[in-house]
Amino acid sequence: MYSLKSKINKVLLNLTLKQKLGLSFGVTIFFLSLLLSFVISRSIRNKVEEDQGYLLNQIGNELVNTFDRLMHRRSTDIKNMTILSEFRQGEKYENNRKILLERLQESYEGYAWIGFVDTTGKVEVSTKNILQGEDVSKRPWFIAGLKGAFVGDVHTALLLAKKLPPLPNGEPLRFLDVAHPVYDDRQELIGVLGAHLSWQWIEDLSNSLIANIPQDKQIGILIINQEGNIIFDSEERIEGQNIFSYLPDLQFKKSSAVLRENNFQGEQYLISHHSDKGYGNYSGLGWHILIKQPLNIAFESINTLYKKIIILGLILATIFSFIGWKIAEIITKPLLKIAQDADLIRKGDRTVSLCQFSENSYFYQGKNEILLLSSSLTDLVQTLISQEYKLTKINQELEEKINGLSLPQIENLADAIFDFQSLDNVIHWLEINT
Repeated sequence: MYSLKSKINKVLLNLTLKQKLGLSFGVTIFFLSLLLSFVISRSIRNKVEEDQGYLLNQIGNELVNTFDRLMHRRSTDIKNMTILSEFRQGEKYENNRKILLERLQESYEGYAWIGFVDTTGKVEVSTKNILQGEDVSKRPWFIAGLKGAFVGDVHTALLLAKKLPPLPNGEPLRFLDVAHPVYDDRQELIGVLGAHLSWQWIEDLSNSLIANIPQDKQIGILIINQEGNIIFDSEERIEGQNIFSYLPDLQFKKSSAVLRENNFQGEQYLISHHSDKGYGNYSGLGWHILIKQPLNIAFESINTLYKKIIILGLILATIFSFIGWKIAEIITKPLLKIAQDADLIRKGDRTVSLCQFSENSYFYQGKNEILLLSSSLTDLVQTLISQEYKLTKINQELEEKINGLSLPQIENLADAIFDFQSLDNVIHWLEINT
């Protein structure tokens, strides 16, 4: 530490005033730029995090609200269908059931299959005759539908997998179930009206929400069921896995919250969490929606601003270093002139004046430090020159007087020099005795 300090002091001692001022200006401006960038980035960072959190919240709210409303509408569709005479009075309008089911399927592309099942589990009527006549008594949606309105969580197709064409991407078919009991005019249970909603419309809905967001924002959507399994990943990276293996401390207590996770898929993420609450008489499936964005992408504008401030600071440091250099040159020019004149005086030129300006000059206000220094040095030099001339004159007079003394007088003079305390007394003795 001491060695480093000595080296720094040695370097500073060998720098000229111009170099010191230029370096001081540059370093000061650069560190001020660093401080400014830090203060600005910190103040803006909180605002950007708030704005990005709001954006993620908006996407999450839109997705949850849209999904809940659509599921409520599909459940209402099936419920309204069950109170029609064509289903309540089956024998009279049995031929019209298929027409109604086909029209309902055409009204919304998300319906993959709709069918009426009797109380034994036999499919009596269905769209496009798929599964018609087959036994579905073991299916959860039928069992639950006998008891009341039912909306089932997403699942892979079993019976329909062989009846419907595969998806273009090769993924297995997945469905959401909607079922409602059917009663006749005497309020006796006569069957269940069920529908399978294609999971594809959920994916389309999610993708449509982020379609207008630039891809470089890297905003992703995760849909998680009640068990914590990821049933949809817009980036198709961790679908089918459990969210708690990535976020073990994740809490689903708050229905809407913005989280900052430091280790999610090996990165820092800004995450907005939303819970499926249902809509109207649809109670929801208990899903959780996570809208996520990498933290470095969310704060990219801040990082860019920080870099710009640093670059601007370097530019300003360079400019002010040059300005400091020129100012130092203006300041040191008179000082260098004084030093040169003093050197000439040292070499014997007594005609040189150190004063740079006349005291009667228009510019002189009595506060010019260089002029005051120059004037003081000039007075000092003139005093020294005057003393030098006086001593030279006295020396010449002494030599003349001593040369005119006899030997006894010289001996007396020697004794007098030891007795007298000053040169003036010696000179006075010579004037009396010569």
